[in-house]
Amino acid sequence: MERHKTSRHARPAAPPPAGGQNIAAVFIAGGIGFLLLAGVISYVMMAPAGGGSARMPAVME
Repeated sequence: MERHKTSRHARPAAPPPAGGQNIAAVFIAGGIGFLLLAGVISYVMMAPAGGGSARMPAVME
């Protein structure tokens, strides 16, 4: 049981190199950062038009 677990654990860990994982992490972090930036920009653009909460119902109607 333990032997099978170790061999099974070693198989998936071998193919993806550290560099590939690093690129994936940077890509994910960049995507999250972009989404946060887009949210902040949209909020800042909505705020001067009469407050974000005040503009929301007007957009929905």
